[in-house]
Amino acid sequence: MADQDSGEVLGPCLSKEEERISEIIDAFKDTSILEKSHSESESVSFTSALEESDMELVEELDPVSSRAFLDRKMNSLPQLQETVGNLEITKSTSMTNSGNAKPIQRNIGGVEIYSALNPFSTTLSCLLIEPSESDIIEDEIRYIYLNQILSENEQLYLAKLRKYAKNHGYKFPHSIWIQALRFLASSRFHVQTALEMMLSNHEFRIKELPISEKDVMNDLKVGAIYWHGKDIKCRPILIVKLAKLDTFVGEIERIQKLLCFCLEFFLKYLQVAGRVENWNVIIDLAGKGITDLPIQVLKSVLSLVNTRYRMRLYRMFIVNCPKFINVVSNALVAAIPGSSVRKIRFIDESYSDEITSLVPLEQLEESYGGKCPNLTENFYPFRFYPMNELDQKFPNIHAIIPPEYISGISIEIPPRFDLTKLPWLSQIPNANFTKKTAEQLSQILGTEIKPKITTEDITNP
Repeated sequence: MADQDSGEVLGPCLSKEEERISEIIDAFKDTSILEKSHSESESVSFTSALEESDMELVEELDPVSSRAFLDRKMNSLPQLQETVGNLEITKSTSMTNSGNAKPIQRNIGGVEIYSALNPFSTTLSCLLIEPSESDIIEDEIRYIYLNQILSENEQLYLAKLRKYAKNHGYKFPHSIWIQALRFLASSRFHVQTALEMMLSNHEFRIKELPISEKDVMNDLKVGAIYWHGKDIKCRPILIVKLAKLDTFVGEIERIQKLLCFCLEFFLKYLQVAGRVENWNVIIDLAGKGITDLPIQVLKSVLSLVNTRYRMRLYRMFIVNCPKFINVVSNALVAAIPGSSVRKIRFIDESYSDEITSLVPLEQLEESYGGKCPNLTENFYPFRFYPMNELDQKFPNIHAIIPPEYISGISIEIPPRFDLTKLPWLSQIPNANFTKKTAEQLSQILGTEIKPKITTEDITNP
């Protein structure tokens, strides 16, 4: 009789669990990062020369409004002229600031910050790290887009996108164009789809940014979403605790605003162009059973990370999963399409080496296998730590670096374009190039481009 009773209960229970697993799979499917597919991408046979006017017509100054997050005050100031080889280069006035005054942050990250930053938000290690080939491109997926020499196909697609934008009368600010290759990659290199993504992203940034720290301060104190530490390649780690998101039940927009604040914070303070352009995410399901997982919240988080901030995710760890999810995790991963499957890990309670092989123990909370005390309060300002003794000697280095170290350059060299008229040449004196990129760029331009490879290169530019 007991067996019959348990059987009667087990049937509906299993059905409910299977239903939830299906919903989770759908959440990952719906928000998965698209990977490049030559069979589905447009032809790269575009070879017509892109004229100087094409780049000017489709790229405009970022608009100034009460809702804009860009500062154009510097545009009206006189600019210094330098010579790099036989090319005349305009040097940004941000490098001429006297003393240790913090340079104006332009064109970077839609957040307004009033609190003092953690002194190790940016470190010398981050500013000087030399990414490996697999850090830049892994399994044909590009992770680092800025301050890098792009492939011939990538250059052709960028030229085609600019031509398409011109022919259809579209203009975007530089802050959107610098992300153009990310949109192309995310769209499987469909030019029209990439353009639609650019339009959507531009609209989002105009309407919803900047986000003031004051507007989300109370939500930051909850500890549902926060940055904590960095991995071995200085990629920061975003912690998302679903149980704490219960505080925002029925308020998806509030969650999205908090998450956007954190991700825009990355763009303004944690990115180092050409070196650190990706993040890791730990989604903690502790305290949640299979039947009470907030699927819509999970889907909202995944969607925002993967659509508004394209090609930024390095690894996502799903931890403290309900037992039933661990049992079927292989099947769940198999159902996740494309490049996402390489980025998503379901981790059991032991954490094994999945996280700790990527993240130094000194950068990780104890609850995830690290040595840092578990945070129960004071989640903001976000917690970051020196990677080594040298970092400890130079705290608050974010206060002296030029904004170009963060924002970077999209090194576009269209087919048969006059190299002396490339619009990004004016940014070279302030750029933070790796040794490899500097060597490649020197060969292309026929003049010496110096990399940033020593402490003195950063502290005494």
